[in-house]
Amino acid sequence: MSDDKLGEAISDWKKQRSQADEAKKKWPFSMQLLVIFGFALIISILIRVFLFQPFIVPSGSMKPTLGIGDRILVSKLYPKPFGANRQDVIVFKDPGNWLSSATTASQFNSSPWTAFLQFIGLQESDNNDYLTKRLIGLPGDHITCDGKGGPVVVNGEALQEPYLMDSTMPSTQVIDITVPPDMAYVLGDNRSNSADSRFNKDKQYNGFVPEANIIGKVVAVIWPLGDFRFV
Repeated sequence: MSDDKLGEAISDWKKQRSQADEAKKKWPFSMQLLVIFGFALIISILIRVFLFQPFIVPSGSMKPTLGIGDRILVSKLYPKPFGANRQDVIVFKDPGNWLSSATTASQFNSSPWTAFLQFIGLQESDNNDYLTKRLIGLPGDHITCDGKGGPVVVNGEALQEPYLMDSTMPSTQVIDITVPPDMAYVLGDNRSNSADSRFNKDKQYNGFVPEANIIGKVVAVIWPLGDFRFV
């Protein structure tokens, strides 16, 4: 390219750049704010749909790991592509009236604005129809417990459960089950106060949780800030 043509190309580029800068300056401030908000909204929705979702813990069934009112962050990259692991803390959709209507209906604001903020991930999900428990059994696992203070045993190996509530037995109920295909078996850490798989055997799916109902794995407590920790 000759020096003249190179100079013309540079001049044209500078002219186009100047015109673009002038066009930006002509945007009203309100329009710029709208564009910024739009990008933030799109990013928030993508995060909410594909990556993370906040929830609030409404009960003490997962004490001492999670307390009442803790805000938790749930990874939705679960169980795929990373797979599910026994003893993960998970959030799942109620598989069949495990939650009573009194527990879920009255304690949260369900206004359209709140629902919108929850959908895009700018406010914690209100946990209507969602539970938080510890994943104990995967499809095909044989799980037993004598109900007299003995450990929970999975496929012949006793689980080490340092997360249990102090002075809480692994289970006061006898357990002897095999997890069906595409199902999971869950227990709360506060075993003496947890309406988990043991106590829902007369409900749909016989106390098991369909894998399709699992929202994701709890990765951190994000509020109160002083209690921030990874789970």
